Amino acid sequence: MDARITKTRLGNLISYDWLKMLACAAAAVVAICIIFTSIRTMPADTQIFTVYAYELVSGTRTATLEDDLSEALSYDILDTSAETITASATGSMFSGMYAGAMYSTRLTNPARTVMFVSHLNDPESLGYDAVHMLVGVNHRYEDKHGFLEMDVYLADCRTYLARFFGEDLSAALDEAAAEAAFHARNDGDNRFRSEEARAAGVEEEKERLRTLREDYLYVMQAFEEELLSYSTITIAKEDADEESYVEAGTYNCGVALGALGNLKDLYYYEEENEETGEVRQSASEISLILFNTDLLSDRSNDLRYETVSFLAYLVREYRL
Repeated sequence: MDARITKTRLGNLISYDWLKMLACAAAAVVAICIIFTSIRTMPADTQIFTVYAYELVSGTRTATLEDDLSEALSYDILDTSAETITASATGSMFSGMYAGAMYSTRLTNPARTVMFVSHLNDPESLGYDAVHMLVGVNHRYEDKHGFLEMDVYLADCRTYLARFFGEDLSAALDEAAAEAAFHARNDGDNRFRSEEARAAGVEEEKERLRTLREDYLYVMQAFEEELLSYSTITIAKEDADEESYVEAGTYNCGVALGALGNLKDLYYYEEENEETGEVRQSASEISLILFNTDLLSDRSNDLRYETVSFLAYLVREYRL
């Protein structure tokens, strides 16, 4: 039997069976995509760091923020994102309706992490409204607000670091404790299936902890130098709402960033001089809040302290 492949036979095959060949090739591509998608590591909510900016204008460095986060945060943060949220109409007849629901929709995202807002001391501002919405939102729990109190959060971070560096944070890293922390969090992760990968991962964990200690001490020094301070929101009696569990009072809701003179390169708002009418860019009333989600309020979650590294990044990059 003559089974030689000739130019004529190959031409006939392609002429009559090209559609079958194309379908087989497409099926193979789809199969490969499915296989690689199924075996690659999908980030857990704890491994996602999401930054929102509420009613602020993007600066010259906003476009690179996601890439900068990848450098500033630890190896175990696998996905970073940044998004500007608006609560005001943008032109279409439906924009006001859409914008009004946009913020509420983002609040259902379990991986939400931090949000830049402005003018928390002004009850007429949109930033005030955004944080006012978070007061009492978790009323069933001990930490009942939708934001974490930053002084408590930073104290928790110190307690966490003391497990690895001693009470005064000056001892050498407890490498056995660091390795145990790595295995407790990452055993079963596809990234660390081989012995070699696990050994490399343990070293990355040690580096994560050393960097977190350095970032924590840097942030606390920034508070001493008044580059950072705590932000509060004051709810007057007329703004309280018993049905929504919003009680009158003053709440520690975030970190004031206004002393970082170059922050407007990241986000800013515009303000007009009443006398001259001149409009200028400013970031002096911008604060950062940390959302109080199930994951970020969980003190057993090692990655809840990534915001400390984010604060250290902000101070290093945007101080004058």
